Amino acid sequence: VGQLGTPAPYRDEIASLAASTRSAPVLRVARQPNNMGQAALLIDGSPRSLTLGKAFLNAGLYPYAALTLIPLGQHIESNLLEEQAEFLEAHGRRVSIAPAISLSDSVQAMHERFQPFDLVAMTTLSARRGWFSQLREDAHEIAADTAPLTLLL
Repeated sequence: VGQLGTPAPYRDEIASLAASTRSAPVLRVARQPNNMGQAALLIDGSPRSLTLGKAFLNAGLYPYAALTLIPLGQHIESNLLEEQAEFLEAHGRRVSIAPAISLSDSVQAMHERFQPFDLVAMTTLSARRGWFSQLREDAHEIAADTAPLTLLL
């Protein structure tokens, strides 16, 4: 919801506005999860996603959830994913790296990818910028619509 308590576009949601200050992690709750067995970190190549694993650990949420790193787009370097996985594993987390989500995937395909997760951690609720971004679906938005919990770091 937005500042008036009514549905709002992602960029105007209270969660987005609070997360943009970068003062603390923001947990967006769409509904109560069934359990906390699976969490995903959406690595989108933005500068902040380079340290998403560290930020997730610092948030201290769900210390026993299995983690899956999901790269957004084929341009994410495998060594970046491996470094984050090694860092998380060194801190006692079970980590796997999923195949990349293609920027041209359908809404249904992305929804199915995010369905198993109780929480998706990411840097933004929406990465839509400019006219071209309106032509394809935004994986951040679909993750926020699919997962019960979204952690903005």
